[in-house]
Amino acid sequence: MIEAGRPGLEVAEAVTAMRDEVVLAIWNRYAGETASFAPTRCCLLAVGGYAKRRLCPYSDVDLVLIVADRDPEPTAKLCEPFFRDLYDVGLNVGFSVRAVDRIGETAIQDPRFCTSLLHVRLLGGDGELLQDWQSRFSRFVRRYSARLIPAVEEERSRERAEYGNTVYLLQPNVKRSPGALRDIHFIEWMAALHFQAACLEELCAHETVTKEEAAGIREAEDFLLRVRQRLHCMAGKTEDVLSRAAQWSLAKSWGFSTGGGLLGVERFMREYFRLTEHVDAVRARVFAQADPRRRLRRTLGRVVARKAGPVARLAGGEIVLTRAARNEIPRNYLPLLSLMEASLKHDAELSPNVWHWLALHREALPEEPSEREREWFFTLLGGTARLPGLLRHLHALRLLERFLPAFASARGLLQFNQYHKFTVDQHSLIALERAVELSRDPGLLGRTYSAVADKAVLHAAILLHDLGKGHDEDHCTVGAKIAEETAERFRISADRATHLVYLVKHHLRMNHLALRRDLSDERLVVDFAVEVGSPELLRMLYVLTAVDLMAVGPDNWTGWKADLLAELYQRTMRCISDSGDIVVLGDEHLEERRREILAEPAVRELDEEFRRLVAVLPEGYLLSANSRRIAEDLKLLAGLRDQPVVIAAEFVPAAEGMVWTIATRERIAEGVFHRLTGALTSRGLSILSAQIHTLPDGWILDRFWVRDPFYRGEPPPDRLQAIREGLLQSLAPSGRFEPVFRERWMPPEDRLNNLPQAAVRVEIDNASLPEFTIIEVFAHDRAGLLYRIARALFEEGCAVWRAKVGTYLDQVVDVFYVTDRNGARLSDVTALTRIKSRLLDVIHRREA
Repeated sequence: MIEAGRPGLEVAEAVTAMRDEVVLAIWNRYAGETASFAPTRCCLLAVGGYAKRRLCPYSDVDLVLIVADRDPEPTAKLCEPFFRDLYDVGLNVGFSVRAVDRIGETAIQDPRFCTSLLHVRLLGGDGELLQDWQSRFSRFVRRYSARLIPAVEEERSRERAEYGNTVYLLQPNVKRSPGALRDIHFIEWMAALHFQAACLEELCAHETVTKEEAAGIREAEDFLLRVRQRLHCMAGKTEDVLSRAAQWSLAKSWGFSTGGGLLGVERFMREYFRLTEHVDAVRARVFAQADPRRRLRRTLGRVVARKAGPVARLAGGEIVLTRAARNEIPRNYLPLLSLMEASLKHDAELSPNVWHWLALHREALPEEPSEREREWFFTLLGGTARLPGLLRHLHALRLLERFLPAFASARGLLQFNQYHKFTVDQHSLIALERAVELSRDPGLLGRTYSAVADKAVLHAAILLHDLGKGHDEDHCTVGAKIAEETAERFRISADRATHLVYLVKHHLRMNHLALRRDLSDERLVVDFAVEVGSPELLRMLYVLTAVDLMAVGPDNWTGWKADLLAELYQRTMRCISDSGDIVVLGDEHLEERRREILAEPAVRELDEEFRRLVAVLPEGYLLSANSRRIAEDLKLLAGLRDQPVVIAAEFVPAAEGMVWTIATRERIAEGVFHRLTGALTSRGLSILSAQIHTLPDGWILDRFWVRDPFYRGEPPPDRLQAIREGLLQSLAPSGRFEPVFRERWMPPEDRLNNLPQAAVRVEIDNASLPEFTIIEVFAHDRAGLLYRIARALFEEGCAVWRAKVGTYLDQVVDVFYVTDRNGARLSDVTALTRIKSRLLDVIHRREA
């Protein structure tokens, strides 16, 4: 049935019927009419999903035995063989025994047990005892619903947080993630606990959900059951995670085709998100209706309510409709915009009844807002605290796309790559949430966000920045066109439109400069400052870049990235004066830096040889670190003397990693950079960034920022010593250094050949800098890749002077500043072609 594509609900009923046959056969063996040791009065109940006939092939079979007699002996005589035989036939059984008059005591303490009893089905035993128990339990539910409802919601909230806390996950759990099967169960629990409704459809009579919404829930349930059933069959066991491999398999077998800029798997996941988004929205509204705490606020609000707008009142801390407005059908968007304005003005959320009212009358609203309504909406985009929540609700109701049409094509659009964790629409909304949260941040980002004068343009850019995805053309180019159309649609001024288009088109600019380029290059900063020109635009781009990174996924925004981005922002801002002039660091600034270094206590203690070295330190090195750090470097070099290598390690809590500094001489070994990268990565370290400095007189100073995946805090001394020994061994003059890399373990399904991997590219830039050739490498990460790339560059005659190394999930982005062995920029076209070909070969080849 599953392979034939039968409906999920139909398959679930068939699986349940088969389980019933097995359970009843064993039950009748020990508790039938011929059995002599069963309790005098008992009944066997299917509970939870088993009671509702919603089983998948490897689902648990949850049973409760209700007994009237508290004598444990006959119950034990029945349960022991019955339970044993259930396990022997291969069923995963959840089984408990409860006295008919004691179940309430357990239910009040255990929300999960309580919810399992809200739906039961008699399998065997005394039917009258079941009626007695149901009567008792119904009275218990009515009496304690005010305690049970918050407890059940708290339990479910913990589970939602554990399994992603959002519908839009790259690899969701189809049972427990938000919007999945558990939230459908939650809606049914609320129906039973608050409305005493036996099923979802009965909620329609209470006007809590519409018939269309109930039908949408059933559609989602059928889809999710089909997915879960296939996952069980593919794994041969209980499996609820919709992995990337499973997504590809299901999309192909269910006929989701590729086209229009979307992979078939992206279309499949878009359907998943469409359905689970609906479940999540209905769940939130049903709980809001059932929550006893909210009911109390509403009651108090009727007494102390005050007018908050033409159709709005502020009551009990939330915005509600006036009585007159509740009885009217909205024919335009003015009531909605008035409610949004009241929410932003009073920092109060809109009541769930308001959103339900809009859901009921959504079809009465015109497809296209008027010019006045569109201009009012753009003004409201300048709001802060409540804005993301309002827009998220509008998006759920498919009303946001009537103001911002590009949101329609971005709905549920999962770019199936190795970087983003959320759909395009969710990513944009999360980014806006992160931006608004910055208003409470006392740091540089928070101060910068607060200083942005035109928050409407900033927020619009955040919403639009990725909406160009899903097209064959580059998403930044498409996004710029969307921004131009948006500016025209909202009739904003030419200056504001220019800012909006620039922000969307260049939203990756600061990211790439900060994470891929050498920020000690003063020309890079100056050119960027000239490009941006305006302090206001720079502030907006800085915030947009940061929140874009934050919204990629929970682990993407790190202290290291924050520091690099802040450095670029601050250095660029210093270049832009109030009049827009550019201030370039000249020789006098470099000489001031040299004087600061000489004044450091660590340098004053050094021999004259190293003090003279300060006068000839190259500009890139002078700008790469502060005076204290450079003084410590010189002290490290002075410590070499007769030693071939000196190593220093420092743990940086803010960056959640270590800084390893290695001082040596050119003559110690050939290819110092690739040897050091091999030593670090072969011990499992992730290299975040690297600075390679070749100083006058043949001194070499290489610095690596690394993260150790085996330790959350500072690694222990024995781990540091092992890394130190590996670095020393890599530079040993005798013998050929060949590091050994351990491949990271991956689940079998993630090794499938049909999974998409990061696009492999090698870009060579010979125009940006006169003294260096910049080589950028984009690839799928694997153990030892950086070492092999660096070694290939060395073998091709390249000297690596600087490097920016980054890994984003499984996507590697490495940037190398190289020259030939004589220190000249690479200029031979044949050599450049050969280097590119060699690097592509290294990336594609699996070396031992």
